[in-house]
Amino acid sequence: MTAIIQEINYETDASAVLEQLGDSRTVVIKNKNPVEPETLINFYKKIGDVVQQNKKVKGTVSTGELVKVRQNGLFSGKDDGELDWHSAGMNRTGHDDIVAMYMHQVAESGGETYFTDHQSAFDDLEEDVKENLRKLNSKIVTYTAKMKLEKMYYKNIFSDEQTMMEFRDIDGNTSFEKQTPRKDLVVKHPLSRKEGLYFPWTVIRGFTGLDHDAQHKLY
Repeated sequence: MTAIIQEINYETDASAVLEQLGDSRTVVIKNKNPVEPETLINFYKKIGDVVQQNKKVKGTVSTGELVKVRQNGLFSGKDDGELDWHSAGMNRTGHDDIVAMYMHQVAESGGETYFTDHQSAFDDLEEDVKENLRKLNSKIVTYTAKMKLEKMYYKNIFSDEQTMMEFRDIDGNTSFEKQTPRKDLVVKHPLSRKEGLYFPWTVIRGFTGLDHDAQHKLY
């Protein structure tokens, strides 16, 4: 479910947006005029914690809290110019509770951005299946610092090894250092506490406690 808000006041409406995030999970804000980076940063800080990226990370805006997504930079994507964006918590010990994006320039063609509703996906399952999933961890792909970028999924995200190694999480630690081989398959929404799947399919390679056939069927 998506909530659409027209022309918000970035100074006063943070609490209303936060409430909508708890109810709707995805909030689209439509303003006619561009918003300055400093205004966005202050607005985001009223909603939650905001990470400040290391200076070595390319594409940062203002003081480092905003990261520009573009070709030949972060989340550079494929050769045809399509950007490969995601919420960046796929194989880490933790993940971002709230993810915010700002559309600086609207594309004349294409520009599709997809979101998946893993709460509804979990709700649709039978109760006995839900109970079993709560006990499982996913087996997650991890990488070592000795590997080359072109051998990693990160090649779709970062333009070079230095940027990959310096990208930071909300706690100030680098994302690469926080990789984990196991993650809970069922998680709770940070605001509503409603259960949902955590299923980043690109980095999941199986599930704990199941034989090979059962893992394949569950996937």
